[in-house]
Amino acid sequence: ERAVENIKFDFEVVPAGASFKFGLTVENPTEQDLGLIAIGLREMTEGMVRLGGIRSRGLGQCRLDLESVQRLDFRDVSILTAYLKGDGNGESIPPEEFLAQAVRGLLG
Repeated sequence: ERAVENIKFDFEVVPAGASFKFGLTVENPTEQDLGLIAIGLREMTEGMVRLGGIRSRGLGQCRLDLESVQRLDFRDVSILTAYLKGDGNGESIPPEEFLAQAVRGLLG
């Protein structure tokens, strides 16, 4: 709906079931960076992260459906060349495998 002139609105909400696209790009991550990101993503996939305001009243519930993880290692010139030409999206890793691998890397 649209806001009405001279009317005070306290907050806006998104309808239940709304979906959004989410993308995350990380450049030159360390093993620790990947581990911490994996922990955050796991929390989001479990619905443990709330977004926005008035969270204590039950708003802000969300859950991330992690569909794919792509890894691009530009140290390999062939991967870089394919990416720049639009022919490559990098190595596809199953999300659960990525999360487990990254957390193991964090723990050493």
